Amino acid sequence: MQGVITTEETTDNPTCQLFCKASQRAYEELCLWNPLYCTKNNSNISLNETFDFIATINMYKDLPEKNCTNLRVSNVTFSYGNIHRPACKKLLKTSCIASCQHPALNELLHESDNYDISPTDFTYQFHFFLWTTIVSWICMAVVVSIADSICFNLLGNERRKDYGKQKMWGSIGFGIFGISAGYLVDIFSEGQFQKDYTCIFFMMLVFMILDIIMSARLKKKNPECSEEPSMLRELLTVTKEPNIWIFGWWCIGAGMCTGVIWNFLLWHTENVATFTQTKWIKTLQGLLIGTQCFLAEMPFNFLSGSILKKFGHINIMSLVLLIYSIRFMTYSLISNPWLFLPLEILHGPSYGLCWPTMVSYGDKVTPPGTQSTIQGFIGSIFEGIGVSSGTLLCGWIMDVYGGVEAFRIFSVGALIWLSIFWFMQLLLRKIYSTQGHNHLASYANPDDAILMTISQELQTY
Repeated sequence: MQGVITTEETTDNPTCQLFCKASQRAYEELCLWNPLYCTKNNSNISLNETFDFIATINMYKDLPEKNCTNLRVSNVTFSYGNIHRPACKKLLKTSCIASCQHPALNELLHESDNYDISPTDFTYQFHFFLWTTIVSWICMAVVVSIADSICFNLLGNERRKDYGKQKMWGSIGFGIFGISAGYLVDIFSEGQFQKDYTCIFFMMLVFMILDIIMSARLKKKNPECSEEPSMLRELLTVTKEPNIWIFGWWCIGAGMCTGVIWNFLLWHTENVATFTQTKWIKTLQGLLIGTQCFLAEMPFNFLSGSILKKFGHINIMSLVLLIYSIRFMTYSLISNPWLFLPLEILHGPSYGLCWPTMVSYGDKVTPPGTQSTIQGFIGSIFEGIGVSSGTLLCGWIMDVYGGVEAFRIFSVGALIWLSIFWFMQLLLRKIYSTQGHNHLASYANPDDAILMTISQELQTY
């Protein structure tokens, strides 16, 4: 074990008893702490001689480095009882045997010892979890897209603006089980260093069975056209319009930002949490999800139809990327994870408006009877390209530079993506104006009318 000795106050004060191999270089450093070590030299240091002390460690300021873990030590206590606040002039490397009473410290040192284990040594449980997770995500991506299409079909033409009100119920369910799941994990993990997630899997099993039963009872309305259209023809019909490509650009950017929130926000809370904050970290994460759902998503889902009608799809798309940029930068500036709770209100005008805007816009620009194909196409862009690439990129940045830098990079990236989106919109507006499509110049009017003529020319903005 390699120690980086600095002065650091801790509230929990976990300690380790260290027995370290003696050397003249070690005694030269220890001489600064106690004159007893100043008389030592190579001639009177035995081969198996050691020096021992008790180190008070802040394990949440550790720095993993290959097969070593650099630990921050607030003070050391030697056998004669004196307490020192150490400060090293030069880096000291020596082998030590550490005996720690704290289970988290033992786990940290164990992980450091096993750093060089080959990836092929992963257990069958890991592989089983990995592949079931992959299958689960594939199925979920398909189900979400099809569910949106079914929802629009059940609402009918006259009530399509109420999609957000239906989506609101998903936020309610997500919030209830997010809060309860986080609390239950902390309760069942009492006294354990590793969190126990067993109860979550049983909850999921029960409610997934109920979900399947309810879904099987849905009765889909008659399709809008009797003839089964060609999927390729549907895509070519819609994607030949330049504003659909711009919409795809926005979907990818929004998906990348959403992927960061889905996969790394809770991870980031654990990285910035101090030791005393980790006992109820899962409860905090559940409250974050609850805040996102009840105070952010739910009201914006409910009002999304009115908001889109008043401000227009294009303006809301721009607002989504702008709010994501603000959120990411604020995350990088906050050091107390409990302060993330009020910030999650911004989840409403970002993701809370993102999904209704995306599926509503996609539904408006599609020919009759092609909603399922287009919703699947939008889902593939949003999740298949946006979420996956954003998650992969953020994971790499967090590994190399850390969570703070990752969120700052994505904050700047969201602004750049928004700028390109606006540039393409203005360029498209100019092109349409020069071609005599003056009706397109009213950029994002309140009604945001997106109509389709017989020739499938999109009358938008």
